[in-house]
Amino acid sequence: AASGRGQGPDGLSCGAIGPSALRKYGVIGTRSLAVAAALLAALAALAGPASAQTLRERLDSAITVTGVSRAQTGAFAFDLRTGRVVYGLNRSRSLAPASNEKLGVALTALDRLGPSYRIRTQVLGDGTRTGSTWKGRLVLRGFGDPTLTSADLRTLASALRSAGLRRVTGRIAGDESFFDKRRTASGWRASYYKNESPPLSALVVDRARVAGRTVDNPAMAAARAFRRALVAAGIQVGGRAVVAAA
Repeated sequence: AASGRGQGPDGLSCGAIGPSALRKYGVIGTRSLAVAAALLAALAALAGPASAQTLRERLDSAITVTGVSRAQTGAFAFDLRTGRVVYGLNRSRSLAPASNEKLGVALTALDRLGPSYRIRTQVLGDGTRTGSTWKGRLVLRGFGDPTLTSADLRTLASALRSAGLRRVTGRIAGDESFFDKRRTASGWRASYYKNESPPLSALVVDRARVAGRTVDNPAMAAARAFRRALVAAGIQVGGRAVVAAA
């Protein structure tokens, strides 16, 4: 790996790239995001009566949606430590359930991974460095961050330029191998694919939207976006974008 690590903007950390060559698959950069930070901030408001009131106001605002009748909306929240109800709206009314599986997923992630967990996105170097030139390929490796954006890729590219990189001789690879190759989940309706959710992948940038449409190959789109970000940052790239594992 790189010889050091420094903290950059927006949760980005980059390994220091010194004059010596990085070892094969050395980690050049990593971007990370908190899991459910907003939810944790809201739960932290359970400390006292005044904070609980703030939480009720936040939840009330969150479920107020234009075009959706409050009479057809129900919600219920309670403090797991005390069993005290902290919010309720039409809590006893029978209603058809909405898309609520995400609640179980969020709770499981918080319980198993913890509030400080970060979803990584790495830039790996496969090759060696000579001066300002990386002789080999760069690999953008995803671990399932659903909030990764083109702006984040530009931050990574800028960090590489700031570390002295000016040229990459090889290809830019998008690595989605942390997940399997299934693009949909069991039980999805046909309309869910691309209309409501991008194709499932460990490497998705901008929710797989390119030029106003959702693409079929998120990892390829991500690799191309990262290549463009590198070029825009002033780093020459000799190879094309591809999908490949590190």
